[in-house]
Amino acid sequence: MNRCVLKARALPPLLALAATLVACDPANDDDSAAPEGSFAAVVLQGPFSGDATLLGMDPDGAALDVDPVGLAGTDWALGGGSEDFWLIGRLGSDVVRRYEWPTTSAPALEFAAGTPTNPQVALECGGRIFVTRYGLGVQGGGGDVAVFDLDGGAQGRVDLSAFHEGDDGTPEPSSMVERDGVLYVGLQRLDRNAGWVADPVGKVVAIDCETEAITGSWDAPSNLEVFVADEEIYALGGGVLTRFDGSAFVASSILDALPSSPIALAAAADGWVVVTETEQGANTVWCVDPAGQVTELESPDTRAWTAAVDPAGRAWVGFRDHWITGDVEPGGIGIYDPVTCVREQWIATESDPIDIAFTGIR
Repeated sequence: MNRCVLKARALPPLLALAATLVACDPANDDDSAAPEGSFAAVVLQGPFSGDATLLGMDPDGAALDVDPVGLAGTDWALGGGSEDFWLIGRLGSDVVRRYEWPTTSAPALEFAAGTPTNPQVALECGGRIFVTRYGLGVQGGGGDVAVFDLDGGAQGRVDLSAFHEGDDGTPEPSSMVERDGVLYVGLQRLDRNAGWVADPVGKVVAIDCETEAITGSWDAPSNLEVFVADEEIYALGGGVLTRFDGSAFVASSILDALPSSPIALAAAADGWVVVTETEQGANTVWCVDPAGQVTELESPDTRAWTAAVDPAGRAWVGFRDHWITGDVEPGGIGIYDPVTCVREQWIATESDPIDIAFTGIR
């Protein structure tokens, strides 16, 4: 599955908010509930400063019954792409969970990532689990890629301290993708001791899954996110898009025609859906074809927050009413076809979408 997720969000404080989800129908537990070629969307929703809830949706956006999942705060992230999905508790939780869809009553695997290391992404590769750790723990762990066995037991870490930009101890490893047994880790390189200012140069580091050795590093855009689209590795940061050519991250012209900076991007093989934001905060949804031709689709009143590409090649974009609010306010998800450049559906959610992933893929 080709998927890109770009998020521009601050770290929320933890406040209390009661939330209840519909109980799971036991009939959904057998394989007949997920025929060949099917998938489910898993959506996190919640106010900026409150507690999150987990939603399940079919490919058409219809609600699926899932067991309640209690999540304190909204600083959680999702990962999918298989029959399972990941749920990452970041700042304040520092936990990694794997769920075997459609069972959400309890995780099939749960382990601590180290406190307070602020884990960001978990990927299985080479018979191990790799987790990017954005912060620094009290014992110095973090600012690295931690390695765990398939049961969640700590195995070691890939030290990334050589790539940090100053003296704060961490180069802020955030995004991570896997290609052909190699992990590509995006380092945002923010100076925490100087107001979290991004270094002019970001870095992408390659880690061999079998040896756990760093096999390469390259300059990339500032404050970047790394992603895969149509089997190519890209890095986007500071309004600059680059593509990895095997030896360097080179400038790409795909987004050059957009009039403002992208804040959410869903990149599929046959086209991209990009949401841009002006300095005044106005959002616009664009379609971009493989040749870089852009088409303006719509300008919603709400703010884009997250985006992902489903296995059918459609872009799901989560919108929220406000950037920062502690109130429970309606949000929504737009499902877009990047080829025909139409919004196929709008899904109203009870609260603001935080993250979207796809699972149950057969």
